[in-house]
Amino acid sequence: TRPVLRDLGGAHFIVDLPENARMLRVYGIDGSRKLEKYYGDTSSVGIDISSLPVGYYVAMILTDDGHVYGLKLYFLKEKTCIYV
Repeated sequence: TRPVLRDLGGAHFIVDLPENARMLRVYGIDGSRKLEKYYGDTSSVGIDISSLPVGYYVAMILTDDGHVYGLKLYFLKEKTCIYV
């Protein structure tokens, strides 16, 4: 199954995964790491990019089973878009 994305507004998201998450990393378009969070025993990952500058980002979620899910994010002050 695929992740389910929920847009909470204000550049805040929840990603519901089919398995438990271990780590989230968000990268800028230049490849620089902007955010890193670790998780234990949960299949829901919160992403908050509201403090980052407007632009494109890539989120990578690593699960306990070793799967990697990638998300493309585009952040505007008025609107935030997320693509799987």
